[in-house]
Amino acid sequence: MPTVLTTPQLCEAWSISFEALHRGSRADEGVIVGLRQRYLDELERRNPDGFARWLDTSARPAGNPAGFILPTSQPHEQAPLKDPES
Repeated sequence: MPTVLTTPQLCEAWSISFEALHRGSRADEGVIVGLRQRYLDELERRNPDGFARWLDTSARPAGNPAGFILPTSQPHEQAPLKDPES
């Protein structure tokens, strides 16, 4: 399933799956953990450098890796403001 998601969707799915892990039953735990592992594998496959930076700096089980995985031109991030004097 992770391979059919866009990268922004995959980043969001990772974040949402943390909540599902804590809301789900004990019986669902293994399924959700397995899905989270597949999300991580796919994120790493798509952007190994960004994935490594995320892990090295701020990876959290509930965090969203989009800032490290997605190109800066993605709508979730604002481009840096240019100095009007330059």
